[in-house]
Amino acid sequence: MKVNKEEKAAGSCKRILEASVEEFGTKGFKAASTNEICEKCGISKGLIFYYYKSKEKLFEECAGLCIREFDAYMLKHFVKGDSPLEGIRTCCYLRKEFFMCHPAHHRIFCEVLYVGDGLDSGEGSGLLELYEAHTTGMIRRILENVELNHTIDREKSIRMAVNLIEFIDMSTWRRCRGRERGKDPEEERRLEQQMLEEQMNEYIGYLEALLYGILA
Repeated sequence: MKVNKEEKAAGSCKRILEASVEEFGTKGFKAASTNEICEKCGISKGLIFYYYKSKEKLFEECAGLCIREFDAYMLKHFVKGDSPLEGIRTCCYLRKEFFMCHPAHHRIFCEVLYVGDGLDSGEGSGLLELYEAHTTGMIRRILENVELNHTIDREKSIRMAVNLIEFIDMSTWRRCRGRERGKDPEEERRLEQQMLEEQMNEYIGYLEALLYGILA
């Protein structure tokens, strides 16, 4: 069966992105090597940069893929509970579950949202907007058809919840990254798990407190 140019290009891009997610997700943007990516996917550096122009653009494409896959997972597995409190808990546990199973995605996700490293923290690339759209969509689903206090504006409440999540993301990241870290992969993995656990607990605590103020 003859493979046309479009199919060949799509196959090459898929291999490049798979290898790049592994490399960026293991080492971070700065330490990641495009030579290693070439070896992993069996594609020349010239062809990689033909498709993605630069290491920064390749990272942005990987980050976009990670956020989209995260969003798809949440949408697939989210089941609305009998109350918004159940919805919040479900989202928090799903988020933890996804990133525990996809540590490379989590590393890339964190670099986009919190680190930057010359990538201006996703600004100008649409990555922050992509993540914010995901977060807003999940909060809107949780509050869908829920009666709110008559003095509360629904869209402002959603915006407040999104801002709260972004604050928790950043504060937890800074707190966890400030702890002493070694080069042992198992220790790094343990710290990542600890961060996810702390984030989940703070999401639940703060968002439940917010709900008590806006529900009818």
